[in-house]
Amino acid sequence: MSYDTIPNYVLYIIVGLIKSILGLIIVVSVILNFSSAIIGGIWLAILGNWGIILFGLIISFLMPFAYSILIMPGLGIAAIIEHYHGRGNRPLMAIFGFLSSAYGYAILAMWILGVFIYFTNRAIISSGYALLFWSHAIMIGPLTYMASKEPPESHGTTMGLFFAQLSFIIFVIFFFLHLSLSSFIYSIAILGGVFSILQTIMAMVESSQDDRTFQDMPEFNREENTDSISLADDYMADGEFDRAIEIYRFTLENDPENEMILANLGYCYSQNGDYRSALGYFDMALKLDQFDSYNWYFKGICLYNLQDYENALSSYKTAIELEPDLPVLWYNRAITEDVLELYDDAINSFRQFLELELKGGSDRVEYANQRINELRNCN
Repeated sequence: MSYDTIPNYVLYIIVGLIKSILGLIIVVSVILNFSSAIIGGIWLAILGNWGIILFGLIISFLMPFAYSILIMPGLGIAAIIEHYHGRGNRPLMAIFGFLSSAYGYAILAMWILGVFIYFTNRAIISSGYALLFWSHAIMIGPLTYMASKEPPESHGTTMGLFFAQLSFIIFVIFFFLHLSLSSFIYSIAILGGVFSILQTIMAMVESSQDDRTFQDMPEFNREENTDSISLADDYMADGEFDRAIEIYRFTLENDPENEMILANLGYCYSQNGDYRSALGYFDMALKLDQFDSYNWYFKGICLYNLQDYENALSSYKTAIELEPDLPVLWYNRAITEDVLELYDDAINSFRQFLELELKGGSDRVEYANQRINELRNCN
């Protein structure tokens, strides 16, 4: 049975139910993660295993940053998926969607295996159970944090969190039955494949919903892209970004190298919180016009929200080279330098922002002055 033969309400019920389950998983994971962290941490502290506690906290803190770097190739695949989506090629959408999901789960599998191998190799009779609790907290903690930051319409990290929870259950079974590590690896690989297929199916169903919504739209002049773009611009100006996206994507089929449409799609997706999709469109727009400072600026915003701070800073710097007198570019650059702990650079960027900003008393001006004083006192 094809997606076209499934009634609209069935599709919405399926996706809505899955998203409700995923939302519940976040809540349960927060509770379990907090409990295992308290139990495992206190237990290990009583046993005097402070080194293991400290190492766990360090890798847990670094994991989101490492993940944001390793997942970057997946953003290229996302752009390919969007390309084929715009052309209605669903088979290639599914293939590249599966590859994108499988790549993400491969990264998570490496994280899960690394945590398990490290902690279980240090398990002794007196601390084996404590390490199980602690390894669960360290493994799940970063994923719970990333899932909580995920926009409502996205579910990739939440699926990864579910995958990690099931992996832990499988590991506990293997641990107590004294089964081989290779068997555990095979099991995780199979589980990752199943989740990749499930996530691909969810994406295809949601894509089918988008297509149906577009077909149900009020009629407009489909022969003239100018009229379509004008209608999309109106929706975007009114904050109806989903409607604008539908029309922009349709017009893109007839004019795939329209830099303005690509940039507007990127903006709409970013306003919806889907920064990965937005980034793909801004990259395509910049390939057509690499001297557009606003596209570099919005690319930086996307990268910043994806926690790829170094590339975000690079994008802001490029935008400033093109338009050095735009205050917001210096402000965002300063914020990013602050996150990267480039404090001297952040102070200079904040000062440059204040020199250019004419709106005295604004929240940004107040924050810039406050942060400059804080950073100077720290130095």
